[in-house]
This record gives sequence, C-alpha cells and structure tokens, in this order.
Amino acid sequence: MVCLFLILTLVFLISQIPREVKTLTEDETWSDILERTKGTQADDLAGEIDVSERPVSLGRVEWVNVGLVVLFLQVVQIGLVTAIIAVFFLVCGLLVFPVAIIESWTSRPPRCSSNPRCSARVGPLTSELLSVSLFLAGFGGLYFAVTATTDSKYGEGSFEAQMERTRRTLVVRAVYRQVAAPLGSPRS
Repeated sequence: MVCLFLILTLVFLISQIPREVKTLTEDETWSDILERTKGTQADDLAGEIDVSERPVSLGRVEWVNVGLVVLFLQVVQIGLVTAIIAVFFLVCGLLVFPVAIIESWTSRPPRCSSNPRCSARVGPLTSELLSVSLFLAGFGGLYFAVTATTDSKYGEGSFEAQMERTRRTLVVRAVYRQVAAPLGSPRS
C-alpha cells in the first residue's frame, strides 16, 4: 500500500511539472527580468541588453532540466515530511501501545521486528506498528504533496523560496543568452 502512495505521489508531481515550469518561465518583460538580476553577476550586463527583442525562451532540453530541478525539490521536501511523519508515528506507537493492547486489537501475538521476546512494558517495534506507521506516513506524504502543489497559501510559504531561486537563475540565463546572442551563440 505504501508503494501505491509513492507511485500516486510521483505521478501527481510529474503531472504538475508543466504548470510549475510555466510559472517559472512565464513571459516576463525585460524590465521584470532586469529587476530580478539586481545583485547578481548579470546585473553588470544590463546595459548591453537590447530590450526591443524578446527574451530567449527555454529549449526542450532546458525545459526538461528545469522540470527535473522542480521535481527534485518537491520530492526532497515531501520525502522529508513523510519521514518525519513516519518517525512520529513509530515513536508514539512505541511509547503508547504495549504488547497487550496490540494483541487485543489483532487477536494474536504481535510479530516483533527487533526483539524476539515481545514482553517489554514499552511497546516493542512490531511489524504491525511498522505497517501502520508507514501507511499513515505514505498517506500523509501524498496529502502533503497535493496540498503543497495546489494550495497557493502553502506555495507562498516554504516552496516559493526555492522556486524564486530557480526563477532568478532563469532570468540570469536570459540575460546571458541575450548578451551572448550577437557573439554567434544559438538563440533557442
């Protein structure tokens, strides 16, 4: 079941990549681009920009690269949240559920993962506890992925800072590509 949550999360994130890349590469004017390059190495090149020309758009390989960066950022963030959820439920389960409670709920002795003698007063790490914790963490990770990519309030918080750094990298790229174009480099 956890693998199903993982697959669903990845499919959902991959389906959101075109929207995320589009927000990063929306048609910006040169004044917007030059404003974002302030404080970077590209700021020195601002005087060489021909603002009458349109900024250079992303090529197919560049688009895929940006999509992979966005996917990686999201997967790392969602993976960390999912791991924290799993550890939380494991620790709570170890502290709250002794063997007697697990046995009364499952109508059989628990299968211990770490201790062959499940007689500890504090609950041992059982396969039942591990299964439930991973299930809840997988579901929580899927929920977090959907919320993180669709809720604008969340996007403005933690994920937007990462996206802003990526956006800034793309505008610096646009400046360099514009300045390098007269020197004979390809403009795609």
